[in-house]
Parts: sequence; structure tokens; C-alpha cells
Amino acid sequence: MLLSRKKWPIFTLTIALSLIVDQASKALARSNLDPQKSIDIVKGVLSLNLVKNTGAAFGLLQGQLTILQIIAVALVGMILFYILFYRPTSFIIRVALGLIVAGSVGNLIDRALFKQVTDFIDLQVWPVFNLADSSIVAGASFLMLKSLFKWKN
Repeated sequence: MLLSRKKWPIFTLTIALSLIVDQASKALARSNLDPQKSIDIVKGVLSLNLVKNTGAAFGLLQGQLTILQIIAVALVGMILFYILFYRPTSFIIRVALGLIVAGSVGNLIDRALFKQVTDFIDLQVWPVFNLADSSIVAGASFLMLKSLFKWKN
């Protein structure tokens, strides 16, 4: 049996809002940031720094566009299968999976349109990233916390 109608809105709303914010922020970064210049928000802590990433996190799989696209499509497919057929009742699981799907699709859109991912958030002690990456990490963190603390609905 498929996920009930009242369970879909939080999953789809999470995806929609995360995707809109991710794509809008990347468009703003591409049009307003100079790859040669960093803009300090909090000196030594946070800056905006336009980076065109042809790989995955931490520089893995640089230039492996097709492999990265296949991984993203497979991940989204597995999550949709899980949502459709296992019908998670937990609010936090539906939000977490929505964040992971949104982040994966957000970076997949970049790879499809630009052959690279637009990264621009620079915490100085971490590789430059974007909001799609943050969505994936937040979703995975929520799933981990859910499994550790057995949150209820």
C-alpha cells in the first residue's frame, strides 16, 4: 500500500522548499560571486567563495559526471521506493528523507545543466559546499539521531 495522502505533504513540501532555496542560492552565487574573490561574512570563520566542483564531497570522483549522476538517481530511486512501499509514519523520517532527496536532486540539476556543482559556502576549516550538501547532511543526521534516540512521531 502506498503512503497515505496525509503523509505526502511533509515529504513533498520538504523537497520543494529545499530545492527552491538551493537552486535560488546557487543562481545568486553564480551571478554575484567572483571565483577569484572571497567575501568575508565573519572573518576567519565564514565566507562566500564561488567554487565549481566537478566531483563529490571532499574532492572525490572529480570529473566522474556520469557515475555521480547514476549514484544520485539510484539514491533518489531507493528513497522513493522506501517511502512508497514501507510508508514511514515518523514525521522526522519523512523530513529527513525529503532533505536527502532534495539535496541529491539539487546537485543532480547542477550536474545536468552545468556539468559541475556550484559550491559557495566556505567555513574555512571544511571544503566549500552548498545548501544541497547541507540538506543531505541534515537529513542523514536526523536519521542517525532518530535511530539513536528512537524518537516518536
